[in-house]
Amino acid sequence: MVLKKQSKKLLILYLLHRRHKLVIRPHRRKYWVHPILQNRENLGVYKTLCNELRSDPKKFFNFFRMSISTFDELHVTLKEEISRKDTKMRKSIGSEEMLAIAIR
Repeated sequence: MVLKKQSKKLLILYLLHRRHKLVIRPHRRKYWVHPILQNRENLGVYKTLCNELRSDPKKFFNFFRMSISTFDELHVTLKEEISRKDTKMRKSIGSEEMLAIAIR
């Protein structure tokens, strides 16, 4: 009788220990935003490439399949729909950049 109680207790302890080991612990982040991505505003594709494309209408048309004026009209039309608010944590992606990503 005593052995049964002890074996039950041991079994319960073992199962609790095993359950505790199986609980998934949350992954602790090293970064909120990776340092490489922090430079996106200054060194990203949109800042570098799109500004250069605006200086050459043929290249712009070849990249986006529309003229600069059409892109600007589309941006003015959709700006309110696609723009997001900045938060305390980070700045949102600009509406012009979001449009460029969606078109591309």
